[in-house]
Amino acid sequence: MYDVPQLKETITITDGTVECPVRGCTTSVERARGKEPLRQPKFLCEPHGIYVSSSTFEYADEWDNLLWRDESDRQLMGAIKTTKRESRLARDNSEDALTWNVFRYLEKSGRLGSIVDAELENAQPAFWSFSQSVGGVVPALQRARAEFGEAASRGSEPDVIIEAPGRMIWIEAKLGSSNETLPSNPADNKKYLTGGDGWFGKAFVSEYGTVALDAKRYELMRLWLLGSWAAAQDGSEFFLINMTRQESPESSFASHIAKLANAHFVTASWEQFYRWLENQPRTTESDRLLKHLREKSAGYRNGRLEPAFATLGAG
Repeated sequence: MYDVPQLKETITITDGTVECPVRGCTTSVERARGKEPLRQPKFLCEPHGIYVSSSTFEYADEWDNLLWRDESDRQLMGAIKTTKRESRLARDNSEDALTWNVFRYLEKSGRLGSIVDAELENAQPAFWSFSQSVGGVVPALQRARAEFGEAASRGSEPDVIIEAPGRMIWIEAKLGSSNETLPSNPADNKKYLTGGDGWFGKAFVSEYGTVALDAKRYELMRLWLLGSWAAAQDGSEFFLINMTRQESPESSFASHIAKLANAHFVTASWEQFYRWLENQPRTTESDRLLKHLREKSAGYRNGRLEPAFATLGAG
């Protein structure tokens, strides 16, 4: 894994080439343009096994970007990919890889409840909608998608769902991207307004167009709508947790949602998680994760390296 200490502070970018970002490497590759697929031989730095662009790089082997990679991890990831729509685990600035590294650690260490500051018995995490207990999409999510008219191939997909007796926790993780999202077809609101016996009117104080189009919070809108409804069906307490960098907290979505008795929208940062973990009893695994977060890269901007979490400091 190449993190900040292994990467050049600046890379040379020309009209036609990009320098490999690994310290000491003299290789340059062709410069990728627009949405050109990166996994091509002309973009590969063979000595370091990475495909290089002007803003990021991608590991030839996605497992080089993941901390937890034993046989059980590999089997689980293979199963996850039967339902996961996109796989961006290999990118240096991948939100998916960060999500796996943090929440797989919490699962393995029995600390999933820490995300809501509670003890959770028999907590089960589902990464990208895949339930380990049923071997497919989380049933509550599947029912909610159907209730609100979402196609299975384009349905809402929290990064992590944690289910425990009496609680349902949905997590939307961000790293470099923002919460600004719009529907691909603004005229098609599925059954968001009518599903769940008009649940939208109970879950929001703003109109659909205000939240989804004007505020550009389409993705968060869907997760709050489906998740709060799904949890209400069995009387569970619902949490929608938006994980971002501390420099870009979500500031507007809460103003659009209704105050439901048993549902909560929570903003949190990866840096907050780091500080929490730093104060827990230390293990080899927790030290490894802390080091990764301190040293993690978020790619390059105008040829200059950006640490993912600058306030933590590489070391």
